[in-house]
Amino acid sequence: MPLPMVHLAVAIRVHEMLGWKMTGEYLLGNIAPDAIHMRPGSGRSEKDAVHLNVGTLPEAEALEKVQGLLQKEYFALNGQPTFRTGYALHLLADHFWTHWIVVIFKDKLTAGMPDSEKRALYYRETDQVDFNLYHQVPWRPKVWNYLASSSPQDFDGLLTANEIQKWLARDLNWFERIKDEPRITPIFITDAITGSFIERAAERASKFFEDFARRAITA
Repeated sequence: MPLPMVHLAVAIRVHEMLGWKMTGEYLLGNIAPDAIHMRPGSGRSEKDAVHLNVGTLPEAEALEKVQGLLQKEYFALNGQPTFRTGYALHLLADHFWTHWIVVIFKDKLTAGMPDSEKRALYYRETDQVDFNLYHQVPWRPKVWNYLASSSPQDFDGLLTANEIQKWLARDLNWFERIKDEPRITPIFITDAITGSFIERAAERASKFFEDFARRAITA
């Protein structure tokens, strides 16, 4: 799945495409599902649960899951995206990333490469891409201010406010820990590939939100 900076980059592009007002809650929602990592003893089943299993579902089923999430709190396209809007966008981005990036990444690897090596390579490259975004995008300081002023709340029985707060604190400080930057030149998941993904994912997600809002208004 994409890491925080990619999720936030998609969120910014959707905000620009749809003319939404920026809010800290919307941005927080875009990183919140991964707060499951802050739950002691959590594993794959817990991660799948908070992500509604959308990463590996066929597209029609994945979009239906996200629509169900949004229907619990309809938002009009009035410039006020909510935490739930951001959470839904995170799930959409995860689905797109799995089917557009991860599948191709795995196909490019040497046959017989151990799973442990595949995973290590994947995270070296995606970590580096995230660090590159952090250093390069002009909106990063403003987004960090929005996130720092947001107020985590328990969400749908999926995550607690404490878990989300801990994940937020982790993300706000992670990129200043220079020792964690791989300092490599990605080969399989490059800046260019990631940039194309961000734009394509934002376009698909924007259409999804527009279609959802249109159906909700006419229902």
